[in-house]
Amino acid sequence: MAVLSPSPADKQLLLIEVLSEHGRARLRVTGSSMLPTLWPGDVVVLERGSPETFRVGDVILFQNQERLFLHRIVAVDQSAHRVTTRGDAMPQADPAFCRDQILAKALSVDNCEGRIKTLSRSSLFAKLLGLAVAHSDFAGRLVLRLHELRRAGTGKSPAPVCEA
Repeated sequence: MAVLSPSPADKQLLLIEVLSEHGRARLRVTGSSMLPTLWPGDVVVLERGSPETFRVGDVILFQNQERLFLHRIVAVDQSAHRVTTRGDAMPQADPAFCRDQILAKALSVDNCEGRIKTLSRSSLFAKLLGLAVAHSDFAGRLVLRLHELRRAGTGKSPAPVCEA
């Protein structure tokens, strides 16, 4: 029996449709650009909203060049209807984009320990860790490996509704 596996583009379309129809969705994080706020394997609760209501500091899901990103808003230009974001572990901001590309706001995250946390600003330690990861490939690889070992030790993995 053949098993069909949806393509990343199909998964993205499904997520966008779920957000459009139901207003909320859960998404498993796969990248490391938002370390230490979001770790690979964390599951983020997303809620659709009006792009005009999103503020600096919010973590948002947006589509850019056929890819989905979860990054933090660092600047909003109300007059030009543009938003600038940056991954917490990235050394530079992303290019500004039209706020109509925003799909949802991240409300909370369910991590590997089964704890649910909000996505407010990070502690000083988390900010320092984010800077280290942003500016050192070695630090990034090290913290990701330690995280994998920790997750493997817990045996827990939150169940997503959709992976993109």
